[in-house]
Amino acid sequence: MEVGVNALPEITEMNLVESDKFMILASDGVWEFISNDEAVNIVLPHYQNNSAEKAAEALIRESMKKW
Repeated sequence: MEVGVNALPEITEMNLVESDKFMILASDGVWEFISNDEAVNIVLPHYQNNSAEKAAEALIRESMKKW
């Protein structure tokens, strides 16, 4: 595994639609260990409870476990 800082951002453009519920913005510290589907499954219950802070904490906890 390579360690360091990369100044080149990864950019993805998407069209948001009304059925989109939330957006997850995270660093590679999360995406390196958690797939998109896993992240949605972690965040969804907190979204339903209207708790962005708990969703972020859950993502951090899970990525730290897998690290």
